[in-house]
Amino acid sequence: MNLTVYDIFIFSHQEFTEAAPVIHAVQQFVAHAPTTDHGEPYTIVDLCSGKGFLSMFLNALLPPQRIKNFVLMDKAWPMHG
Repeated sequence: MNLTVYDIFIFSHQEFTEAAPVIHAVQQFVAHAPTTDHGEPYTIVDLCSGKGFLSMFLNALLPPQRIKNFVLMDKAWPMHG
């Protein structure tokens, strides 16, 4: 499958449009919630993550000092221990 720059833009735009409400909710939570009970940053678990666009968008938008890491899970990915 040969994708053009236009194809990639359309795909990314569609993914962003679908993820926008979740991105907004997570931004609001991170901005107003205290740190975890142990004072550590949050770990975000992205279930049914597909290609990981939601986590990529969140990683770019959220303050790094509030997020420890992202864990992406999808049935298409094999288990590795």
